[in-house]
Amino acid sequence: MITTAIVMDTSFLVATYLPTDRHHGIAVKWLAEHYVAHDLITPSLARCEFASALARNGVSPTSIDEALGSLSHRFTLFDTTEDILRIATDIARDQKLRGCDSVFVALALQQRAPLVTFDVDQAKKGSLVIKVEFLPATS
Repeated sequence: MITTAIVMDTSFLVATYLPTDRHHGIAVKWLAEHYVAHDLITPSLARCEFASALARNGVSPTSIDEALGSLSHRFTLFDTTEDILRIATDIARDQKLRGCDSVFVALALQQRAPLVTFDVDQAKKGSLVIKVEFLPATS
């Protein structure tokens, strides 16, 4: 039974996919513990960031396309609407948060959902607006 939505940042999405990511172990464990009980959501913008991160890590275009298909099945993708962009613009301006990061915070605010991230800056600045679950690296 799904109880609540949780917004997933691209840093988390990439960590679940790439075994070489330093956050992979904690991301996979966290996902296994929360996947059934929550609606895991992310803005559609995450597709671009996800593909870019995988490409920069040497993943082939074919594998990236397969990963994007998997992403669409595992997570609910929300359209990046004008309303989300207006909220994100205000957050970016007021919190001095990077543009794309502000979109994730805006979706969490709109959906009244926490944000899960490995991004220190996004966690720090986003927590001034929403509830953030920062997953620190395990070494």
